[in-house]
Amino acid sequence: MPNYYVSEWALFRKAEVIDLPEDFEIHADYLKFLNKDKIVSVIKSIRQMFMNVYQDIADFPERFKLPMIEIIAEERTKMGAPPAKALSSKWAPFRFFDALINILISGYIENGALVINDPNKLKDANLMRNPEQTTKVDYSIKNVDALYSQFDRYGLFLEGLKNFKFTKDTVRITLNYPDAPDILVVLKWMADKAHKFGRRWDFMLCQYRLLQDGIDSVNYGLGADYIADRLHTKEERDCVYKLDAALRASGYITHLDGAGFTTKTGYDSLYYYETEQDRGKLDKSIFRLRAEQKLNLRIRIKNIQNGAEHIKQFSDEIRRIFIPGDIGCGNRPGCVKQGLGGGQEYVIDGITYWKCGCHGGKFITLQPRSEDIADYLKLGKLCN
Repeated sequence: MPNYYVSEWALFRKAEVIDLPEDFEIHADYLKFLNKDKIVSVIKSIRQMFMNVYQDIADFPERFKLPMIEIIAEERTKMGAPPAKALSSKWAPFRFFDALINILISGYIENGALVINDPNKLKDANLMRNPEQTTKVDYSIKNVDALYSQFDRYGLFLEGLKNFKFTKDTVRITLNYPDAPDILVVLKWMADKAHKFGRRWDFMLCQYRLLQDGIDSVNYGLGADYIADRLHTKEERDCVYKLDAALRASGYITHLDGAGFTTKTGYDSLYYYETEQDRGKLDKSIFRLRAEQKLNLRIRIKNIQNGAEHIKQFSDEIRRIFIPGDIGCGNRPGCVKQGLGGGQEYVIDGITYWKCGCHGGKFITLQPRSEDIADYLKLGKLCN
């Protein structure tokens, strides 16, 4: 078990790295410079590099001078969440990649190396507030010299700084990957695209789709594919597309709340609404698909009693949510007042059950299966 929250989050980020399919599209804009087989091979190498970085951050966070907040079980919340003081650890594993992106977007490729002739451009990039961070937080990179000092562990050699720090004598910075110069080329393509279109997190997760569209366009990650790409089994990815198709065919309207930086949880969610006026109001969504290492489906159940008779006919997986219900809630008077709608009582075959609302309000969360999609739709219709 990790000893520090940053280690815990580094392993979580490692698990989020996008799986590569056996074959994927590369746009002609990039094929002018390298053939497809070479680009695919390079992306595989980059993905492995990123996996190694996250693992090293988990094992040796002190090397990167990241927050060393020790995990103390008693400090976790009742729901198992880290304490507020550990919040910085959530995004800390990305700092290495922020430092790398900023170098890549600040220079140009010359004779197989990345060259920065204006060090101020890199310094400004390191000080800028992350454009994807919606809260008013200073997102400047801390201890960037410690991050730079780790580059050579991954074949990246940075020159032109003194002890990896800027000085008045810094006039030219170069980044080399001597073992395979094409890696720098592809890294720069991915960094430029990710930064330009506000997809920096896609770079950090080695999203291969960054190169499927032209240099000046991004046409992926606007719907169900955004969720599916972040999953690791064919069954889950197939379920996402089948469920999305069924919900759309039933008239539900979608809203993507993603990229992690725009959500409080840091997860990626696709919401489904009955009306256009409800779009974007998270508590008004009927369904929510979320990629949290595994696929999760959240269903709004405003009035369980309305669907009580049908619950008996659902699959065992769904019935177990409602029968025997939540017997552990010890705060029923307070539970019904929770902001997401609170708990509720319902009767099935003459037996009274309780759905706790202390955490999920009028929502249930489950790991969906393709064979239960019709039941999910019926549940969402009957209970709202």
